[in-house]
Amino acid sequence: MQTEIKNLEKLVLVSLDIDIWSGQAKLQASDLKRISVEDLPPERLASLGSKRLCNKEHLKVFAKLKTRATRAVLEYGRPFLGGYAYPRDRAQELEGRLIIIEQEYLEAKRQFLNRYDQAVEDWINENPEYAEAIRAGALTRAEVGERLNFGFQIINIQPTESAEAQTRLKKSVQGVGDALVDEIAERANEFFEKYLVGAEQISTQTKRTLKNMRDKVSGMAFLNGNLLPMEQLLDEMLRGYAFHQGKKHVTGEEFNRILAATLILSDRKKLERYTSGELSLEKLLSSMSGAKKEEAVESKAEPVEKSVTTPEPSENTASNAADEEDYFF
Repeated sequence: MQTEIKNLEKLVLVSLDIDIWSGQAKLQASDLKRISVEDLPPERLASLGSKRLCNKEHLKVFAKLKTRATRAVLEYGRPFLGGYAYPRDRAQELEGRLIIIEQEYLEAKRQFLNRYDQAVEDWINENPEYAEAIRAGALTRAEVGERLNFGFQIINIQPTESAEAQTRLKKSVQGVGDALVDEIAERANEFFEKYLVGAEQISTQTKRTLKNMRDKVSGMAFLNGNLLPMEQLLDEMLRGYAFHQGKKHVTGEEFNRILAATLILSDRKKLERYTSGELSLEKLLSSMSGAKKEEAVESKAEPVEKSVTTPEPSENTASNAADEEDYFF
Protein backbone atom coordinates (compact mmCIF):
# COMPACT_ATOMS: atom_id res chain seq x y z
CA MET A 1 0.00 0.00 0.00
CA GLN A 2 1.44 3.36 -1.05
CA THR A 3 1.39 6.43 1.20
CA GLU A 4 0.29 9.56 -0.64
CA ILE A 5 2.56 12.55 -0.11
CA LYS A 6 0.61 15.59 -1.18
CA ASN A 7 2.30 18.42 -3.09
CA LEU A 8 5.69 16.69 -3.16
CA GLU A 9 6.08 17.79 -6.77
CA LYS A 10 6.08 21.41 -5.56
CA LEU A 11 9.38 20.87 -3.73
CA VAL A 12 12.94 20.23 -4.84
CA LEU A 13 15.95 19.18 -2.80
CA VAL A 14 18.91 21.55 -2.84
CA SER A 15 22.28 20.12 -1.86
CA LEU A 16 25.31 22.33 -1.23
CA ASP A 17 28.76 20.75 -1.49
CA ILE A 18 31.24 23.41 -0.41
CA ASP A 19 34.69 22.56 0.93
CA ILE A 20 36.96 25.09 2.63
CA TRP A 21 40.57 24.33 3.47
CA SER A 22 41.38 25.06 7.10
CA GLY A 23 44.86 26.36 6.30
CA GLN A 24 46.26 23.84 8.73
CA ALA A 25 48.17 20.56 8.73
CA LYS A 26 48.55 17.78 11.25
CA LEU A 27 51.02 18.55 14.00
CA GLN A 28 53.82 15.97 13.92
CA ALA A 29 55.82 14.69 16.89
CA SER A 30 58.98 16.01 15.22
CA ASP A 31 57.53 19.52 15.40
CA LEU A 32 57.63 19.38 19.20
CA LYS A 33 61.05 17.81 19.81
CA ARG A 34 63.09 19.52 22.48
CA ILE A 35 60.23 21.94 23.19
CA SER A 36 59.25 22.53 26.81
CA VAL A 37 55.78 23.61 27.92
CA GLU A 38 57.02 27.20 28.19
CA ASP A 39 58.24 27.07 24.60
CA LEU A 40 55.02 25.74 23.02
CA PRO A 41 54.03 27.74 19.90
CA PRO A 42 51.36 30.44 20.30
CA GLU A 43 47.73 29.65 19.52
CA ARG A 44 47.84 31.75 16.34
CA LEU A 45 50.31 29.22 14.95
CA ALA A 46 49.28 25.88 16.43
CA SER A 47 46.36 24.27 18.24
CA LEU A 48 46.16 20.81 19.77
CA GLY A 49 46.89 18.38 16.95
CA SER A 50 47.33 20.93 14.13
CA LYS A 51 49.55 23.76 12.92
CA ARG A 52 48.68 26.70 10.71
CA LEU A 53 50.48 26.98 7.39
CA CYS A 54 49.41 30.46 6.33
CA ASN A 55 47.56 33.47 7.66
CA LYS A 56 43.87 32.62 8.10
CA GLU A 57 42.91 36.00 6.62
CA HIS A 58 43.60 34.53 3.16
CA LEU A 59 40.79 32.00 3.63
CA LYS A 60 38.03 34.23 5.00
CA VAL A 61 36.69 34.93 1.50
CA PHE A 62 35.72 31.26 1.09
CA ALA A 63 33.80 31.19 4.37
CA LYS A 64 31.92 34.36 3.35
CA LEU A 65 30.93 32.85 0.00
CA LYS A 66 29.74 29.66 1.70
CA THR A 67 27.64 31.76 4.08
CA ARG A 68 26.15 33.66 1.12
CA ALA A 69 25.20 30.40 -0.59
CA THR A 70 23.60 29.01 2.56
CA ARG A 71 21.64 32.21 3.16
CA ALA A 72 20.45 32.21 -0.45
CA VAL A 73 18.97 28.75 0.03
CA LEU A 74 17.50 29.52 3.45
CA GLU A 75 15.80 32.65 2.14
CA TYR A 76 12.95 30.44 0.91
CA GLY A 77 14.10 26.96 1.97
CA ARG A 78 14.30 24.80 5.07
CA PRO A 79 16.80 22.11 6.18
CA PHE A 80 15.67 18.74 4.84
CA LEU A 81 17.29 15.30 4.40
CA GLY A 82 20.83 16.63 4.73
CA GLY A 83 20.10 19.42 2.26
CA TYR A 84 17.28 21.91 1.91
CA ALA A 85 13.64 21.66 0.84
CA TYR A 86 12.96 24.48 -1.61
CA PRO A 87 9.86 25.62 -3.54
CA ARG A 88 10.11 24.42 -7.13
CA ASP A 89 8.72 27.64 -8.61
CA ARG A 90 11.71 29.56 -7.19
CA ALA A 91 14.38 26.97 -8.03
CA GLN A 92 15.48 28.53 -11.32
CA GLU A 93 16.12 31.87 -9.67
CA LEU A 94 18.12 30.16 -6.91
CA GLU A 95 20.15 28.23 -9.46
CA GLY A 96 21.20 31.51 -11.09
CA ARG A 97 22.26 33.00 -7.77
CA LEU A 98 24.27 29.92 -6.79
CA ILE A 99 26.05 29.88 -10.17
CA ILE A 100 27.16 33.48 -9.59
CA ILE A 101 28.47 32.62 -6.11
CA GLU A 102 30.19 29.52 -7.52
CA GLN A 103 31.99 31.65 -10.12
CA GLU A 104 33.14 34.07 -7.42
CA TYR A 105 34.36 31.13 -5.34
CA LEU A 106 36.35 29.65 -8.24
CA GLU A 107 37.92 33.05 -9.00
CA ALA A 108 38.89 33.48 -5.34
CA LYS A 109 40.37 29.97 -5.41
CA ARG A 110 42.41 30.79 -8.53
CA GLN A 111 43.77 33.96 -6.97
CA PHE A 112 44.62 32.25 -3.68
CA LEU A 113 46.44 29.36 -5.34
CA ASN A 114 48.47 31.83 -7.40
CA ARG A 115 49.77 33.46 -4.23
CA TYR A 116 49.73 30.38 -2.01
CA ASP A 117 53.51 29.77 -2.03
CA GLN A 118 54.15 33.40 -1.15
CA ALA A 119 51.51 33.23 1.60
CA VAL A 120 53.39 30.31 3.19
CA GLU A 121 56.69 32.20 2.97
CA ASP A 122 55.10 35.28 4.51
CA TRP A 123 53.82 33.13 7.38
CA ILE A 124 57.29 31.68 7.89
CA ASN A 125 58.72 35.21 8.04
CA GLU A 126 56.13 36.10 10.69
CA ASN A 127 57.05 32.97 12.68
CA PRO A 128 60.77 32.34 11.92
CA GLU A 129 61.32 30.17 15.00
CA TYR A 130 58.86 27.61 13.57
CA ALA A 131 60.00 27.83 9.96
CA GLU A 132 61.07 24.19 9.83
CA ALA A 133 57.72 22.92 11.16
CA ILE A 134 55.74 25.09 8.73
CA ARG A 135 57.79 24.03 5.70
CA ALA A 136 57.57 20.37 6.70
CA GLY A 137 53.78 20.50 6.80
CA ALA A 138 53.16 22.74 3.82
CA LEU A 139 50.88 21.23 1.17
CA THR A 140 51.45 21.62 -2.54
CA ARG A 141 49.21 23.97 -4.51
CA ALA A 142 47.52 20.95 -6.10
CA GLU A 143 46.75 19.48 -2.68
CA VAL A 144 45.29 22.77 -1.47
CA GLY A 145 43.24 23.04 -4.66
CA GLU A 146 41.64 19.68 -3.95
CA ARG A 147 40.49 21.00 -0.57
CA LEU A 148 38.73 24.06 -2.01
CA ASN A 149 35.55 23.14 -3.85
CA PHE A 150 32.13 24.59 -4.58
CA GLY A 151 29.25 22.55 -5.93
CA PHE A 152 25.48 22.25 -5.68
CA GLN A 153 22.62 20.08 -6.91
CA ILE A 154 18.92 20.82 -7.36
CA ILE A 155 16.99 17.58 -7.74
CA ASN A 156 13.48 16.15 -7.62
CA ILE A 157 12.30 14.43 -4.46
CA GLN A 158 10.92 10.97 -5.07
CA PRO A 159 10.83 7.98 -2.69
CA THR A 160 11.11 4.36 -3.72
CA GLU A 161 7.98 2.22 -3.96
CA SER A 162 8.61 0.89 -0.46
CA ALA A 163 5.74 1.79 1.88
CA GLU A 164 8.27 2.26 4.68
CA ALA A 165 10.32 4.71 2.61
CA GLN A 166 7.22 6.69 1.67
CA THR A 167 6.01 6.85 5.26
CA ARG A 168 9.39 8.13 6.42
CA LEU A 169 9.54 10.73 3.66
CA LYS A 170 6.02 11.93 4.42
CA LYS A 171 7.00 12.42 8.05
CA SER A 172 10.09 14.37 7.02
CA VAL A 173 8.07 16.60 4.67
CA GLN A 174 5.55 17.32 7.44
CA GLY A 175 8.47 18.21 9.69
CA VAL A 176 9.54 20.90 7.22
CA GLY A 177 6.12 22.54 7.46
CA ASP A 178 6.06 22.38 11.26
CA ALA A 179 9.57 23.85 11.45
CA LEU A 180 8.61 26.70 9.13
CA VAL A 181 5.63 27.59 11.33
CA ASP A 182 7.99 27.71 14.32
CA GLU A 183 10.50 29.81 12.38
CA ILE A 184 7.92 32.41 11.34
CA ALA A 185 6.48 32.55 14.87
CA GLU A 186 9.98 33.14 16.26
CA ARG A 187 10.74 35.83 13.67
CA ALA A 188 7.41 37.52 14.39
CA ASN A 189 8.26 37.57 18.09
CA GLU A 190 11.66 39.11 17.31
CA PHE A 191 9.89 41.70 15.14
CA PHE A 192 7.52 42.47 18.02
CA GLU A 193 10.34 42.84 20.56
CA LYS A 194 12.48 44.99 18.27
CA TYR A 195 9.93 47.32 16.69
CA LEU A 196 6.56 47.19 18.46
CA VAL A 197 7.00 46.98 22.23
CA GLY A 198 5.92 50.29 23.72
CA ALA A 199 5.64 51.92 20.28
CA GLU A 200 2.78 53.79 18.62
CA GLN A 201 4.33 53.87 15.16
CA ILE A 202 6.73 51.81 13.09
CA SER A 203 9.27 52.74 10.42
CA THR A 204 8.19 51.97 6.85
CA GLN A 205 11.68 50.54 6.30
CA THR A 206 10.65 47.47 8.29
CA LYS A 207 8.38 46.43 5.41
CA ARG A 208 11.22 44.43 3.82
CA THR A 209 11.47 42.15 6.86
CA LEU A 210 7.78 41.26 6.65
CA LYS A 211 7.87 40.84 2.88
CA ASN A 212 10.73 38.35 3.17
CA MET A 213 8.72 36.39 5.75
CA ARG A 214 5.62 36.51 3.57
CA ASP A 215 7.46 35.30 0.46
CA LYS A 216 9.01 32.38 2.35
CA VAL A 217 5.64 31.32 3.76
CA SER A 218 3.98 31.70 0.36
CA GLY A 219 6.41 29.29 -1.28
CA MET A 220 5.64 26.51 1.20
CA ALA A 221 2.11 27.30 2.40
CA PHE A 222 0.93 23.90 1.13
CA LEU A 223 3.02 22.06 3.74
CA ASN A 224 1.07 22.99 6.88
CA GLY A 225 -2.47 24.15 7.61
CA ASN A 226 -1.17 27.07 9.69
CA LEU A 227 0.99 28.52 6.92
CA LEU A 228 -1.84 29.86 4.75
CA PRO A 229 -3.34 31.86 7.66
CA MET A 230 0.18 33.14 8.38
CA GLU A 231 0.46 34.29 4.78
CA GLN A 232 -2.91 36.05 5.09
CA LEU A 233 -1.83 37.83 8.27
CA LEU A 234 1.42 38.97 6.68
CA ASP A 235 -0.54 40.28 3.69
CA GLU A 236 -2.72 42.26 6.12
CA MET A 237 0.41 43.75 7.69
CA LEU A 238 1.89 44.70 4.31
CA ARG A 239 -1.34 46.46 3.32
CA GLY A 240 -0.78 48.75 6.31
CA TYR A 241 2.50 49.90 4.78
CA ALA A 242 0.76 50.54 1.44
CA PHE A 243 -1.50 53.13 3.13
CA HIS A 244 1.62 55.01 4.27
CA GLN A 245 3.66 54.77 1.07
CA GLY A 246 6.08 57.68 0.79
CA LYS A 247 5.97 58.34 4.53
CA LYS A 248 8.55 57.51 7.20
CA HIS A 249 6.21 55.73 9.62
CA VAL A 250 3.06 53.65 9.80
CA THR A 251 0.68 55.06 12.41
CA GLY A 252 -2.90 54.91 13.60
CA GLU A 253 -5.22 52.06 12.62
CA GLU A 254 -2.68 50.49 10.27
CA PHE A 255 -0.08 50.38 13.04
CA ASN A 256 -2.61 48.70 15.34
CA ARG A 257 -3.36 46.17 12.62
CA ILE A 258 0.35 45.33 12.29
CA LEU A 259 0.60 44.99 16.07
CA ALA A 260 -2.46 42.74 16.33
CA ALA A 261 -1.34 40.51 13.45
CA THR A 262 2.12 40.19 15.02
CA LEU A 263 0.58 39.12 18.34
CA ILE A 264 -1.23 36.31 16.52
CA LEU A 265 1.75 35.27 14.39
CA SER A 266 4.11 35.04 17.35
CA ASP A 267 1.84 32.85 19.49
CA ARG A 268 1.05 29.28 18.38
CA LYS A 269 -2.11 29.12 20.53
CA LYS A 270 -3.48 32.38 19.12
CA LEU A 271 -2.58 31.21 15.62
CA GLU A 272 -4.52 27.98 16.11
CA ARG A 273 -7.53 29.95 17.33
CA TYR A 274 -7.22 32.28 14.34
CA THR A 275 -7.00 29.32 11.96
CA SER A 276 -10.08 27.70 13.50
CA GLY A 277 -12.04 30.97 13.26
CA GLU A 278 -12.34 31.36 17.03
CA LEU A 279 -10.14 34.48 16.95
CA SER A 280 -10.26 37.14 14.24
CA LEU A 281 -7.99 40.05 13.53
CA GLU A 282 -10.91 42.48 13.74
CA LYS A 283 -12.00 41.11 17.12
CA LEU A 284 -8.49 41.47 18.50
CA LEU A 285 -8.26 45.00 17.12
CA SER A 286 -11.57 45.86 18.78
CA SER A 287 -10.36 44.44 22.08
CA MET A 288 -7.11 46.45 21.86
CA SER A 289 -9.04 49.63 21.03
CA GLY A 290 -11.35 49.09 24.02
CA ALA A 291 -8.40 48.59 26.35
CA LYS A 292 -6.82 51.86 25.17
CA LYS A 293 -10.08 53.77 25.70
CA GLU A 294 -10.33 52.45 29.25
CA GLU A 295 -6.75 53.57 29.95
CA ALA A 296 -7.53 57.04 28.60
CA VAL A 297 -10.64 57.38 30.79
CA GLU A 298 -8.76 56.23 33.89
CA SER A 299 -5.89 58.67 33.28
CA LYS A 300 -8.36 61.61 33.05
CA ALA A 301 -10.46 60.64 36.07
CA GLU A 302 -10.11 62.87 39.17
CA PRO A 303 -8.96 61.07 42.35
CA VAL A 304 -11.77 60.44 44.85
CA GLU A 305 -10.89 60.50 48.54
CA LYS A 306 -14.06 59.01 50.01
CA SER A 307 -14.52 55.27 50.08
CA VAL A 308 -16.72 53.87 47.34
CA THR A 309 -18.24 50.42 47.43
CA THR A 310 -17.81 48.69 44.07
CA PRO A 311 -20.65 46.33 43.15
CA GLU A 312 -19.80 42.74 42.39
CA PRO A 313 -19.57 42.10 38.61
CA SER A 314 -22.19 39.87 37.07
CA GLU A 315 -21.20 36.50 35.62
CA ASN A 316 -21.54 37.83 32.06
CA THR A 317 -19.32 40.84 32.81
CA ALA A 318 -16.65 38.65 34.36
CA SER A 319 -16.80 36.25 31.43
CA ASN A 320 -16.39 39.07 28.89
CA ALA A 321 -13.40 40.47 30.80
CA ALA A 322 -11.75 37.06 30.80
CA ASP A 323 -12.29 36.74 27.06
CA GLU A 324 -10.76 40.18 26.46
CA GLU A 325 -7.67 39.44 28.54
CA ASP A 326 -7.19 36.16 26.75
CA TYR A 327 -6.39 38.00 23.54
CA PHE A 328 -3.29 39.48 25.11
CA PHE A 329 -2.03 36.65 27.31
